[in-house]
Amino acid sequence: MEAVLLEDGVCVIQTERCIGCGLCVTTCTTNALSLQPKAEPPDVPRTNAESALHLGRERGVLKMRDLAAMMGKSKADRLLVAQEREDKL
Repeated sequence: MEAVLLEDGVCVIQTERCIGCGLCVTTCTTNALSLQPKAEPPDVPRTNAESALHLGRERGVLKMRDLAAMMGKSKADRLLVAQEREDKL
């Protein structure tokens, strides 16, 4: 999820991108990290369609109006729209 960035030789955690997998904690060589519960659970995609929608939003190619337009469409139609948008990148 790219929650850890290296800036000027220092690891910076982007808490808004953290999904709580713990990978950063287990690989930190200085044992400087620990997991703390979030107030709200992370929004982790449960299906490929949700994953495609998340990617589109993160990349800025999928806007809220696009999401609203897809709400009434079938899962297959939503996947096609998401794939078309990703192909344009």
